[in-house]
Amino acid sequence: MRDAGYNVLSTVCTDWIGRDPVTKQLKQNQTLWPGGMASFADWLHARGLLLSVYTDAGSTNCCGEPGSAGYEKLDMATFADWGADLVAVDFCSPVGSANQNVRQTFSVYFDAIKSSSNPGMKLE
Repeated sequence: MRDAGYNVLSTVCTDWIGRDPVTKQLKQNQTLWPGGMASFADWLHARGLLLSVYTDAGSTNCCGEPGSAGYEKLDMATFADWGADLVAVDFCSPVGSANQNVRQTFSVYFDAIKSSSNPGMKLE
C-alpha cells in the first residue's frame, strides 16, 4: 500500500462490539482483529503505515457501534493506547440538538487527546 502512495489505513465499522460493563472501555472485535487493535497498529507501523480509527460524537456511530458521547476522554485514551495515529469523528448520532456546536464538540476531543498517552494523535 505504501508503495502505491497510501500511508493511512482507516478502520470503519469493524473495531468494537460494545463497552465493558464495568470499565466502560470499548470492547475490541476479536473476531475481525484476533490480535487486537494494538497488534494491528504495530503491524501497520512496522510497514510505515498509520492507523485511523472511527467514532461518533453521539451515542452510536453510523454502523450502530458505540459512539464516544460521554466517553470522549476514555475513548481517546483507549485509541492512543491501541496505537492509533488518527481518529475520525462524525455526527451520525447527534447529542442534544441537531444544531450541535461542532467546534465545541471537537474541542472536547482535542483536550482528551492532549491528556492521552499519544498527545500527537490527530483528529480527522
